Amino acid sequence: MNTAVERSFTPEKELTPAEIYKIHRDYIQHEDSLINHRTTWLITVQSFLIATFGFSYQKKFEVAEKLQARGLSLDAMGPTYDEYRTFMITLAIVGVITALAALCSVFAAVSSIRAVQDTWQKKFGTLPHPYLPGLIGGGSDKIASLGVLLSMWAPIFFSLLWLTTIVFLLFKFQAGVR
Repeated sequence: MNTAVERSFTPEKELTPAEIYKIHRDYIQHEDSLINHRTTWLITVQSFLIATFGFSYQKKFEVAEKLQARGLSLDAMGPTYDEYRTFMITLAIVGVITALAALCSVFAAVSSIRAVQDTWQKKFGTLPHPYLPGLIGGGSDKIASLGVLLSMWAPIFFSLLWLTTIVFLLFKFQAGVR
């Protein structure tokens, strides 16, 4: 147990509870930052996907109106309409995949924060000194849980939104409604 590698990780002095607390808090702040970035990227990507979907859906009606003015239906578009339909379904699939990826990555960060908190509580119990606040949520698990609600539920919301859209598109197109 006295290898050079193990000795290199041995602190020269015993760390105080406040120093150990700071190490734990810094790691939690890092994970909080990751959650923030992942949630921001999720909402940004989803916003672009929804906007693209909306503009594309609107364009279908503009084309249909022009075709109808000429006495034609959307069937007159031939394979172009199938490409449009494939594009719309692909947008929805990308929406589901990005939302699920965000959910997994946010869940990983939340799990990591919980693991650091558990390590802290096993080593020091609740609070080693009255001047140190709890590691997360000011010491309240309820507040800590409320703090990640948006980051955990936004990906679920977007996944359900896109899955509903896929079902709608497939059902509508399977029924022959254009």
